[in-house]
Amino acid sequence: MEKSPSKIVLPRRAGAPASVSAQLELFLQDFQAVTGADNTSTIELFDALPLYQQQAYSVPTDVPRIEKITFRKQMITATVRPASFVQDGKMRYTFAGSREQLVESTLRKMVSEIGSHVEFEHDNSSGQKIPVLYTTPYAIRKKLTEIGHGFKLSEIREALSILGGSHFSFSGVINGEEIEVEMENAIIGRSYVSPKNDATGQRSRERITLHPLILKSIAEKTYRQIDWKRLNSLNRPGARWLYQRIVHHFTGVERGGGAYSQPYHIDAETILASSGMRRYPEFKGNVRQIRLDIAELADRGILDPLRPSVEHLKRGREPSAKRGRLKIIGAVWDLYVSAITADEIIRSNTVMKKASRPSAIELV
Repeated sequence: MEKSPSKIVLPRRAGAPASVSAQLELFLQDFQAVTGADNTSTIELFDALPLYQQQAYSVPTDVPRIEKITFRKQMITATVRPASFVQDGKMRYTFAGSREQLVESTLRKMVSEIGSHVEFEHDNSSGQKIPVLYTTPYAIRKKLTEIGHGFKLSEIREALSILGGSHFSFSGVINGEEIEVEMENAIIGRSYVSPKNDATGQRSRERITLHPLILKSIAEKTYRQIDWKRLNSLNRPGARWLYQRIVHHFTGVERGGGAYSQPYHIDAETILASSGMRRYPEFKGNVRQIRLDIAELADRGILDPLRPSVEHLKRGREPSAKRGRLKIIGAVWDLYVSAITADEIIRSNTVMKKASRPSAIELV
């Protein structure tokens, strides 16, 4: 029988326990213990997809954003569709932006915290029990305010609506198998009850389910710790994305970091394809934005303040142009992390090595 495109299928080891639900509960407990009170987690593959557009904007038609990304040396094509909603009697479309990314990050943080707000419930589509977050718009708003991001209650509700309506899919080589479309799900699963006269958001109820890719990462323990307050102290969405990328991928960092340590290499095309940054008509516009992101990382002590980066520009002419001045057509950066960031990555390495690596299971 052909696999459903809405599933993540991982090979099951012979003799593995039949109860996937029970395993998921144990994996979630590990996830909560590893993450801890001061951290949140980056998620394998999910955080590499261009789900959030850095410059929020609306489009007149349902036009998806399609990007080719290289992830773990494999080429993946990601398709992100805007959420739709009715406004003034007309259908409108909008992509999830930096506000939605902050809200989703907060929901992820709440799931990593131990408490009765996370329950395991039967999922009709999969036949398994999955973790479900129960919360309120008030609680989400309060948690965002604590880290310096103040939103109106109406903005929180709108962000949740956009997250629940923003669908994405991807194709490529997944688990060693070429797959046309692996899945298409909204960023979050959501149902809610909202009384009309609930001015504070305390009586409204939100039921949130995690995307299957997040469950996959939790089950496989491919997530990484990242400092919660430090991440959210960054103002620029691109800076937050770069910080997450460095912490998740630069596992071979040298102890102590610094200006003369081994740098983390990243090229502009990777940033453009995965971070949600819009593509400027002239490439130099994107280079300017990335420079500003790097500058904020240096100012906040994430990169080495004395030598945060070394920039390598590629210049050339457009394919159709035989004459004229050379333009910037590519860029690569060597990023030098600070001692604090190096220690953060190494601590995460140690914690993840101590955590037992689970056998592959099937999540549906």
